Parts: sequence; C-alpha cells; structure tokens
Amino acid sequence: MLPICPDKEVDSFKTIIAKFEETYPQFTKLLNESKYHQYAVDSMARDITRERKKSDKARMPQCSFGKSMTKSLTNTVSGKIC
Repeated sequence: MLPICPDKEVDSFKTIIAKFEETYPQFTKLLNESKYHQYAVDSMARDITRERKKSDKARMPQCSFGKSMTKSLTNTVSGKIC
C-alpha cells in the first residue's frame, strides 16, 4: 500500500512499517527472501502505476486502510502499541 499513498502520508506509513519490521524481524526476513517476493512485486507494479494516476483524495482510503492494518499488527494483547 505504501506506493499508493499520497506523498504527504509516506513518512508516517514508513514509520509504521519500520515498527512492524522491528516487531516481526523473522517474518519480514522470510517475506523478503521468499521465492515469490519478486513475482508479487512485479504483479503489483501495473496496479500501483494505475492507482498513482488517481488523485490523492481518491487514493487516501486505501492508504489509510494499509496504515491502519499494518499498525494493528503491532498491537499487543493488552491493546497497547509495542
């Protein structure tokens, strides 16, 4: 979702992603080293190009969802952010 976000949202999303990677380093490593990783990146490239042509306002719901979903994955059982 990061490439779809409007430019003004990128830094805050990167912070959320960094926290996710810090919380789940082994999972992140497995994803990045997967033999399917490059295929997934390549498959999404056309979709990203198409979405980037839309206005910031039109892309914001997807960006917000991606940020919210990623942030929720770093929540602890007690509901506090790690």
